[in-house]
Amino acid sequence: MRPISVGLLTAILDKFEKSPDPELPGHLLLEQYQAQLVSAVRTALDASSGPILLEAGLQLATKIMTSGVLGGDQVAVKRIFSLISRPLNDFKDVYYPSFAEWVSCQIKIRLLAAHASLKCYTFSFLRRHHSGVPDEYLALLPLFSKSSSILRKYWIGVLKDYSYICLCLDAKKNWNPFLDGIQSPLVSSKVQLSLEESWPVILQALALDAIPVNTHGDSKA
Repeated sequence: MRPISVGLLTAILDKFEKSPDPELPGHLLLEQYQAQLVSAVRTALDASSGPILLEAGLQLATKIMTSGVLGGDQVAVKRIFSLISRPLNDFKDVYYPSFAEWVSCQIKIRLLAAHASLKCYTFSFLRRHHSGVPDEYLALLPLFSKSSSILRKYWIGVLKDYSYICLCLDAKKNWNPFLDGIQSPLVSSKVQLSLEESWPVILQALALDAIPVNTHGDSKA
């Protein structure tokens, strides 16, 4: 599996994720390719994968989990969640000595963005008062609870780093970076695009922990 192949699958999902299946009313066209998509994610997120393939795999996993193409498959949802959780458990050890320093930062940003995207997608169902959380995602809620404290810490760390390098804060001299090496102008310039793409969803995921969700449809001031 090559990174360009995984990237192509992500592009296909971007283009056809909402296309209906002409032969199966009420279903999406890409649901029938679910097995192939999950297999690609499993290969890309293998522990032996290089960082370029891993990054592509994280982006594909995020797209699959937030597009609806899994079609109610609880096993597939749990499998992909398990795959993106594995590197989170070894977050501080994510390092690739054979690659440039910024590569490790990039992987960490993509990983945290993947978890943030999945959390926002799942919790969005709770905010739709006319519908509940699909069963396949309902099973993830306890898992979110278990990882929320560590994710919250990591998300805040990334947002602080983004603030320092993008907003040019005067307190930069007192900066204790969360991502190793990001204080280097070269490293920060390499990961700035991924930070700009990721910070909104990371901030939204953090806000979900701060604002209670009303699942009954009534609101109180």
